[in-house]
Amino acid sequence: MWTALFRKARADTLSQPLQTALVFLVVAAATATFTFALTTAQSVNDAYLDRHAETNGAHVWFTSPEGVSGPSFLAPIADMDKVTASSGPFPVLFGQSALLTDKRVVDLRVFGIPAERPEVGTPIITDGRWLATNGTREIVFDKGLARELGLKVEEPVEVLTNGRIVTFTVVGFAVTSELISYPWEFSGFAMVLPETIERLEPDPTKRAWRLNVRIAEPENADRFGQEAITTYPVGDRAPDRENWLDIKENLTETFKLFATFFGIFGVVSLGAAAFVIVNVVIGYVMAHARDIGLLKSIGFTPRQVAALLLIEHVGLSLPASALGILLGFAAAPAIL
Repeated sequence: MWTALFRKARADTLSQPLQTALVFLVVAAATATFTFALTTAQSVNDAYLDRHAETNGAHVWFTSPEGVSGPSFLAPIADMDKVTASSGPFPVLFGQSALLTDKRVVDLRVFGIPAERPEVGTPIITDGRWLATNGTREIVFDKGLARELGLKVEEPVEVLTNGRIVTFTVVGFAVTSELISYPWEFSGFAMVLPETIERLEPDPTKRAWRLNVRIAEPENADRFGQEAITTYPVGDRAPDRENWLDIKENLTETFKLFATFFGIFGVVSLGAAAFVIVNVVIGYVMAHARDIGLLKSIGFTPRQVAALLLIEHVGLSLPASALGILLGFAAAPAIL
């Protein structure tokens, strides 16, 4: 009897390819959306940790206050006992530069990074190449900014600094674990050689300096930052600081709204899938009343008829759900 049920279920499924495909796609899409929502937060966390490891990211980074004339201001931090590695200080221009494009004008944070990329906080090139030793007119942009503006490697761009426009050649796009990509940040970041920074802003007191450090106890990054600040004399302006745990938390918080939206959409989608299946079952019963009568006349009980409906639709929904779960897990890291 059960063999007959399975044969009947298979025959019904194959005889209605459009309906079968609709139910399969609806269930797979709903499951994928819901799975994506559930895995987004973890995917953000994992993506950041992967990038941090790949770039040998800093655990804490310090930026000198305005008016400091040289990198020596941050040097004492690099000599602290808990520091295991450091890079910099590097010259930085904050709020003095803007990228001019046909689409819009974007504020830039411009970092002076040597041709030999630093050991801590190494920029990872995603397209093109890194700055050449003599590349004083070369520039590497944030990958997010490049994607948003449609920038291309080897194209010329104009950067406005201190009232004058300087033309650069884009040689590559990069990501780091210390700088959040545009448009999540209101300004994009770009990297040039340190000597280029000096030409863009000759006045050393108008440049900032940035130091990247790795410490022996990464989970205590905030405490280390506070300790480093207390080494500066009371009354003097201490450097600003950020740490990798705050960046990771901010990213997770930013994506929570995104995940919540997809979670609600996923629940609604699952409800819609259930509604579709219920209506398909009702339609089947109405359209196959004669078949059901024949089944009962040859000895099928009401439970076995109900089992036939379950075999057909649950049997279709299970592989659709499995596919949806796989798609949801695969889509989360790829999209992020």
